Amino acid sequence: MPIIEGARKRPFTKAGAPVNGDFNGQAAKGDQCADTTNGVLYINTGTLAATVWTVVGAQT
Repeated sequence: MPIIEGARKRPFTKAGAPVNGDFNGQAAKGDQCADTTNGVLYINTGTLAATVWTVVGAQT
């Protein structure tokens, strides 16, 4: 599915922290993933092909 310029994207969600490689081919660099178990937000600092999930800010 192509990404439409200017369209709002919803964050990905996962029960538990995402691990590198989760959502490969789906999450572009800068996309977000919310951990629904712990209430922590992550951002993909990798690429569309190889996701790297990094905690946003100093959440605990």
